[in-house]
Amino acid sequence: MAGLFSADAWNKVWTFRGTFLLGLGNTAATAVFALVLALALGILFGLYATSGKRPLAFVARVYVEVIQNTPVLLQMCFLYYALAFSGNSIGIINTGILTLGIYHGAYMAGVVRAGIEAIPRGQFEAAASQGFGYLRQMYYIILPQSIKIILPPMVNQVVNLIKNTSCLYIVGGADLISVTYSFVTGENTGGAYAPAYLVSGLMFFIVCCPLSSLASMWEISLKKRDVRTGRPAKSLERVGLEMEQIKGSLTMITNPAVFAYVMKGVAFTVIISVVAVVCGILFGSILAMVRNYCTTKKTRAFQWLSVIYIEIFRNTPLLLWIFICLVFCPCPRALEHKMWGLSSAEVKLLFKTAVAPVLFTSSVIAEIVRGGLNSVAHGQFEAGHSQGFSTVQIMLYIVLPQAFRSIVPTLLSQVITTIKDSSYLANVATIELMSRVKKLLSSAHRYNGLNTVNVSDVFVLFGFACLIYFVINFSLSCVVRQMQKRKKTVPVKR
Repeated sequence: MAGLFSADAWNKVWTFRGTFLLGLGNTAATAVFALVLALALGILFGLYATSGKRPLAFVARVYVEVIQNTPVLLQMCFLYYALAFSGNSIGIINTGILTLGIYHGAYMAGVVRAGIEAIPRGQFEAAASQGFGYLRQMYYIILPQSIKIILPPMVNQVVNLIKNTSCLYIVGGADLISVTYSFVTGENTGGAYAPAYLVSGLMFFIVCCPLSSLASMWEISLKKRDVRTGRPAKSLERVGLEMEQIKGSLTMITNPAVFAYVMKGVAFTVIISVVAVVCGILFGSILAMVRNYCTTKKTRAFQWLSVIYIEIFRNTPLLLWIFICLVFCPCPRALEHKMWGLSSAEVKLLFKTAVAPVLFTSSVIAEIVRGGLNSVAHGQFEAGHSQGFSTVQIMLYIVLPQAFRSIVPTLLSQVITTIKDSSYLANVATIELMSRVKKLLSSAHRYNGLNTVNVSDVFVLFGFACLIYFVINFSLSCVVRQMQKRKKTVPVKR
């Protein structure tokens, strides 16, 4: 295995630089076309949600809730295999564009809806009094005003979309992550792990960091400004065959062994997510405090280290770090034996791949906690010092409790994201829910009684996984919304 400072490994990367550039080009093309689709869907469903017409608002709500509460990786596998097994494959890149466009369209719809709802109601009434219809109100008056609110979170969605192109790897795509993995495992190029992953991560960082920085600067400037201001009929035989296939597919889920296998995957998904969030909160809180309060000459180096850590992980894909941890992360000897019904090899794999979500999630949570810390008045420190508290005691007993109280809904939203992101482990392990569903699909002929894998197997298996993810995440999102409503309705003490 070639190390980071191996001249031979770097020479391989340079020789095959065209491969990395091709992967970057495919990533960029996928992201651009998916972004166009996402914007179109986001504007359409955002307008539906704010139209005041219940049927349209209901359609928008269903679209947003279903898409946001299921992993993008599951959606991509579902679409790819459903089209492939039905004989209507549209290609890997096109599948990626369609999936990412639909997935991020749901988030764009939420951004557009929030932007429209932030406009004072009087603007709508004034436009209506001038005889403007709904579409003309939106085009000439509401959307131009909401652009300044919509753009910063929309740029963040563009960054997320670019990083999510790494999902193409699971269906054999030609994106940057896919070509990087093919490079490090190739017969003539294999072994140059460190240089290849470093170059791949650097490419993502160069593309994403300026965009995320732009979004952050935009949000800060806006806050400052706010302070100042049809097919032919099928034959009966064909219908009967399809009904038989569906019946065979449904028998898989009712098979006790299959059901237990899937539920064990659900358990590992939850465990991995909880560990990632808990460790992420601990490590992220430290990073946030270092970034916020290490401002003296003696401690500024620590502040810069925390900034570098956060920005590197925020602007590179999780899948890249999963591969890096798989190759370079050592596993403690205490875990090198059978446990939890897993072999020793699976336990090692579980530990290595679970490290990446912890590191990645901690960088996101660090920014969430930092937002909470910024909401605490500086007078709290002065009051604490006047009572004889040390700086550590002030942070533990005064500042952090207040900060966490204000960010609980956002942290729960991050839990939802982490649960969905755990599906990325399906690329390298057969432990969590997504990977087990993929493994079941490849051996569906053993359980459906038909000795073949059919498109109905795709719908049943991925549909069942989708239902599980949806139930877990939708329940959490309902809790988040309830907490946000309660926070808005809490009376202010005078």
